[in-house]
Amino acid sequence: MVGAGLICVACGSDGPPEGQVGFVEDNFGGVVSDEPRSALIGRDILSAGGNAADAAVATYFAMSVSYPGAATLGGGGMCVVYRGDQEIVETIDFRPMLFVAGNRAVMIPGSVRGMFALHARYGRLKWEALLLPAERLARFGNPVSRAFARQVAGLPDVAFADFDFRRIFAPRGKPLVEGEVLRQEELSATLAGIRLRGPGEFYSGDLAHLLASELGSMAGITVPVDVFRGYRPKWLKTVIVDVGKNELHLPAGQGGEWAAEIWQTLADKRLPPAQGSLSSFDSA
Repeated sequence: MVGAGLICVACGSDGPPEGQVGFVEDNFGGVVSDEPRSALIGRDILSAGGNAADAAVATYFAMSVSYPGAATLGGGGMCVVYRGDQEIVETIDFRPMLFVAGNRAVMIPGSVRGMFALHARYGRLKWEALLLPAERLARFGNPVSRAFARQVAGLPDVAFADFDFRRIFAPRGKPLVEGEVLRQEELSATLAGIRLRGPGEFYSGDLAHLLASELGSMAGITVPVDVFRGYRPKWLKTVIVDVGKNELHLPAGQGGEWAAEIWQTLADKRLPPAQGSLSSFDSA
């Protein structure tokens, strides 16, 4: 989960230039993430003069290094974007695409092209500046957070049967613990390629051929590189729910529609008192 917002910005003329931490002297914004180091990277992007879209992109790629269970180059997702100066609210859908061959299937990742599309439409800082922190984090290493240590410790034994997974996340024969340094040089090289050559490196370059081969090998099918090359995120209208005098915008698709029904149920007070309070309903 990644969230970023920037409400008010005031910039100084004598401080660091735009793109460097400290360019923004005073702001009221924040970044929310499942892992602290990625949130700090997002905060630095805001401090460097980036907007919420920039911070979201940088935080996502940082999480692919420090907390890959929540954000990964091999995944995808959805994002609701609000542009206040134009009163625009829309959803970008970059969920993985299903490729089926016979009775088997693989998922074509959407995160890299989705983040690129988000930045292309709404970003302010250069693309390269948003990926560099994650690239450095993977190359030079980062102390494993408590959240990620717990996640790795809770994985089933079958996860550690994979040699590459075990080499990275259990280098001494047991899962990494909080405070140990996690280095991922291969991931750093991948991020460097995406930083320098854009998403085409991931969807049509040498990396795409490698990914198609590995996915096909795991599923026992042939995955054409053209499937990677043809992936495109979608810009969609949001699902809107009236909440008092306000509007709640939810992601397009079935998930947003379900959430809209829940919110409408609560707003109309159709929930019988015996079934619990708002807090218990939200946590169910």
